[in-house]
Amino acid sequence: MELDWTAYKVFDSNSGLPQNTVLAIGQDDFGFIFVGTERGLARYDGRAFEAVPLGESSEPVRAISNADHALWVGTDSGIWRLAEDMARPVHIAVPGVNRFLPSTDLMWVATTVGLWRCAYADVRSDRRCERIEATRELGIRSLLADGVDALWLGTNGQGLRRLVDLRGVPRLDDFHFDRDDGVPNNIVISLGTWRGDLWIGAGRGFARLRDDRLRVWSAASGLAPAMAFDFDAGEDGMSVAMRPGGIVRVDAADNWYSQRGANGLPDDNVQVLFRERHTRNLWIGTYGGGIAREERGRFAVLDQRRGLPDRAVVGLGLIEDQLWVGTPRGAVVWQDGAFVPLLPDAYADLHVRAALRTEGGERLIATDRGLLLQRSDGEVVEYTVDNSELPAVAANDLARTGGIVWVATSHGLARWTATEGLRGMRDADGLPDGAAIQAMASDSVERLVVATDKGVWRWQDGRFEPARDACVGRLAINDLSIDRERILIAARERLVAWTPGRGCSDVPNSPKGDGWTHIRHKPGGFAASNAQGLWLVDERGARLFGLDDGMPSRELARGNTLAIDASARVFVGTHLGVGALRDVQIEPNRPAPLRLWASLADGTPIASGTTLSRSEASVHFRYRLLNFDREHLHRYARQLSSIDSSIVRDASAAESDYVRLPAGSYQFRVWGADADGTESGPLTFSFTVAAPWWQRWPTLVAGAALLLAGGVLVGRLRTRALQRRAIELQEQVQLRTSELAEANQRLAQAALADPLTGLRNRRYLTQIQSDEEERATRRTRAGDRHADLVVVLLDLDHFKHINDQYGHPAGDAVLVATAQRLTGVARAGDAVLRWGGEEFLLLMRDSDRGALVEIAGRVLAAVHGDVEFGGRRIAVTASAGVVAFPVYRRPDAGLNEAIVIADGALYAAKRNGRDGAVAIHNDEQIWIKRPWIDSSSSS
Repeated sequence: MELDWTAYKVFDSNSGLPQNTVLAIGQDDFGFIFVGTERGLARYDGRAFEAVPLGESSEPVRAISNADHALWVGTDSGIWRLAEDMARPVHIAVPGVNRFLPSTDLMWVATTVGLWRCAYADVRSDRRCERIEATRELGIRSLLADGVDALWLGTNGQGLRRLVDLRGVPRLDDFHFDRDDGVPNNIVISLGTWRGDLWIGAGRGFARLRDDRLRVWSAASGLAPAMAFDFDAGEDGMSVAMRPGGIVRVDAADNWYSQRGANGLPDDNVQVLFRERHTRNLWIGTYGGGIAREERGRFAVLDQRRGLPDRAVVGLGLIEDQLWVGTPRGAVVWQDGAFVPLLPDAYADLHVRAALRTEGGERLIATDRGLLLQRSDGEVVEYTVDNSELPAVAANDLARTGGIVWVATSHGLARWTATEGLRGMRDADGLPDGAAIQAMASDSVERLVVATDKGVWRWQDGRFEPARDACVGRLAINDLSIDRERILIAARERLVAWTPGRGCSDVPNSPKGDGWTHIRHKPGGFAASNAQGLWLVDERGARLFGLDDGMPSRELARGNTLAIDASARVFVGTHLGVGALRDVQIEPNRPAPLRLWASLADGTPIASGTTLSRSEASVHFRYRLLNFDREHLHRYARQLSSIDSSIVRDASAAESDYVRLPAGSYQFRVWGADADGTESGPLTFSFTVAAPWWQRWPTLVAGAALLLAGGVLVGRLRTRALQRRAIELQEQVQLRTSELAEANQRLAQAALADPLTGLRNRRYLTQIQSDEEERATRRTRAGDRHADLVVVLLDLDHFKHINDQYGHPAGDAVLVATAQRLTGVARAGDAVLRWGGEEFLLLMRDSDRGALVEIAGRVLAAVHGDVEFGGRRIAVTASAGVVAFPVYRRPDAGLNEAIVIADGALYAAKRNGRDGAVAIHNDEQIWIKRPWIDSSSSS
């Protein structure tokens, strides 16, 4: 198949970038990624971008380099040098910085007022940077070393120059290359090298200099007029950042192609290319769309930008390894490097649901209005319910066994052959007449399995035979796939491997979950989907792919929307486009850098070896694995000696809190594992919590000595006085202890509360979770109808729009008002949590699952309404997902799984138009819309 793609993960202002205009990308000694934007510098730690202040203003950052165990940052006003702690950046007055080029003992700096060199020694002195007099009249845009004693200089109007005698008095030699010599433009923006050749990026294209011969790529080569801003030399060729024009890739044979917005880039204006040193992933900075990072093991999205008529997919598959896609606006097939119409214009409005090639080389195509036969000469023959024995108006699926093509409909099965044409299957063929075909699968050895609303049948010896295994008849089957001796079944409740005559079993290595909709076998395993996403299962185990992995949507569209080609490439169809994934074996990375920070409850950083007082005995740990590849799959393990009895493993959270630690010595250890399972660590952090002053041995010894001396010298009367004093001291100690306990309690409560809304946070759930699970499960099993724990996960609609239109203070006011409204609708004993961002979680105890609709309506009605802020009225609506715990027919499911189900229901509510809720009652999905309680309907 010619279809090829690059998968990108996009970071923009929604991900925490200060601004979407990216001018520079770099990496420091520790492995952090730094990004320069029009509004300053940001650091990425694998979880979020954090602004790094440079002085008092946020000016554009145009260059970043790592040298001298520090980060060098170039801005319009000069250079900032950031050492390890990032707290005291040193400013060096070298104006208009464009590029850095580090060498062994100094940094070369290209500026708008010539070339400068800065010595690494005496880092706090402005005088360590001097301008090269020979370049005083040049504006330098780019730099590249030419051996050990010369530099290539790309200038801002005088073409390409060369600086020599770097170890003495640098001077410009006679080399001068500009437009008269064939360079596309006299503004040389970038320079690069690949296989010994010099690459020159100019204002109207780029060129390669090899043995004094120039090869130019410009408008004359088919490129749009564009500036070449950066180069990246890969194993297979050179990549060029073009503005506009995306990325142009040139191979060893000088063939080129471009990647632009249609290929997944967030913006066609590419400014910078950066190769991260650990995973070697390519980071792409754009001028208006943030960052795109090439990522392995990630879905790419094929939609209208790649030529689909519509992003909603109604069918998808392979015709002899050619990908075809059916949409509501027509069907296309990938051919000669592009999607082209699958059918002639007269049939362009049909919804194509399945397609295959017959033994004779013709195409059979199942559509919403019947079956089409497309001959090699382009002629189309229609089979409809009116002119043939097609059992229903729509043909839903196709399968082939030898020369027979089977056609599935909602009112029965038909078969097509080259000699007989199309005829319906009836009772005489062994298949009940009019049975609705729910799923169908065939293989290369002419096996056919059909699941209907009246049972499961197999085609054998010229007729259909019912399945004899009772286990199959009890399944609600959504999809089938034949794999050697086994027939894989995607049933609503579970994934099943059926061996005819031997019964059913769970598919080996199959993940936990239900609601399975699709299944296909692939080399060494299978792919299956449910509401969580797409699962790939093989000898490596079960891997889930969802939104974080580039899936357009977590759920596949109904019908034939999952396909796997001979190269194990996976294609999924959703309502937001086609997802394409290369399922290749990925070599594990070497261990990545792991960083650990510790701070007190008030955020004050502490160093390893610190002794803490009793009032400081609450410690927060933050740790990051600096591997920038599928970061959402990173896992951490940690242990605090004397507190954690064993290592706490497989935690995705990268932070830990320990509150009100008792006196003693502690050692905290943390490990990190990347997406491939490669482990780093452990890192260790040691600290001590001091005992209270009244428990320290000098105080105890002194007190005892004082009492003994008083008894000997003063006698009985003095002893009584001392006893009274001892009582007073004890009361003071008890008072201090009580005050300290109250302070510790306040700290503990603060750790469990959201500082903005005052609601409980996620940490609070971990404290009550096991008790709530036990309470609801025990009482439900005892037959109590009012013992359910109703889970409501609620998300404010269009909250980003509120922040953008009214400002973040207004957004905060909306969150506070929502918290108050939810608290008002909650009963005593219910828990209201701020789940994160604009999401809230309600746990409503002692409820009846039969009242889910009423509960959801009451919650939505409480939130719905305007919030006044700054004299303006802000309309507030919300969407919610609702489910009852214990989870219906899943006795082993915990509260976390109920929250996942509620999250899926919330997602469905968003898709249904927002301002409503989806409740999962038993196996039924109920859509609750305004006016909520009175207008609910099942779907």
